[in-house]
Amino acid sequence: MVEGVDDNLVRLLYFSRARPDRNVNDTQVLRQILEVSETQNALRGITGCLLACNGRFMQILEGPNSNVQTTYGSIARDVRHEDVRLVRVGAATERLFPQWTMCGRELSPTDDAVVDVLENAGSFDPSRLTLDRSVSLLLRIQELQSKHGTGDVLLD
Repeated sequence: MVEGVDDNLVRLLYFSRARPDRNVNDTQVLRQILEVSETQNALRGITGCLLACNGRFMQILEGPNSNVQTTYGSIARDVRHEDVRLVRVGAATERLFPQWTMCGRELSPTDDAVVDVLENAGSFDPSRLTLDRSVSLLLRIQELQSKHGTGDVLLD
């Protein structure tokens, strides 16, 4: 838990890699995650955005501190991915993704939304992004999703 925050609004950013030994493609995994997240996050007061690209995931969760911490704990134990790295968790004054119980998108490495915020040319690797660029990328995903309506599960 974030000390001194109790159940006030927090924002958590993490990234991970898909397990290479699984026999499921990224689109299937992302769809499964988004479908479960939509229901569970609505019950927990959590909003956020998830990006999948080339077997890598980056996600922001925002909501009540204890609920975000519980959700992140479940994510960290999920066998569909590995190398889960917490980038930052801290108090937030407002939500960045208020209309999304979980906005999600799968992108190709050459997608303009990725290329615009990558620090260096090459394949998508969230560990190379600064915190600000990570947030910027996920906000860009939200913009792309908003153009298609307010449904949480949308994969291009």
